[in-house]
Amino acid sequence: MHERGIEISHESVRFWWNRFGPIFAAEIRRNRINQMRAYLNNTGASATLCKHLKKSFDGKTTHCLRHSFRDRLRDCDVPLEAIDQAGGWSSVGGVGTNYGKGYSMPKLADYLRRIAI
Repeated sequence: MHERGIEISHESVRFWWNRFGPIFAAEIRRNRINQMRAYLNNTGASATLCKHLKKSFDGKTTHCLRHSFRDRLRDCDVPLEAIDQAGGWSSVGGVGTNYGKGYSMPKLADYLRRIAI
């Protein structure tokens, strides 16, 4: 404002900042949250990937891959808890299935080697 020849006091700046500063800050915060929500909920990238997968793999998608992965693990007699852990699914068992750390990485690797093509 000084550049335009308008003289204002520090008290005026403090008054206007105290009055409108929180409003500006809230607006900036709201915009950031909306941008993050849009980023996290963006299905455009996923839809584009699925479209290209369908073209390249005879109509198959990542959803088909997850089902095939589970079927192949079942065919190799892998325990259900290990299948759920490897695929990132919730276990179908009771409360006791949540105790402990789950299968060790070497054991899961052994199960995954069974389905190697």
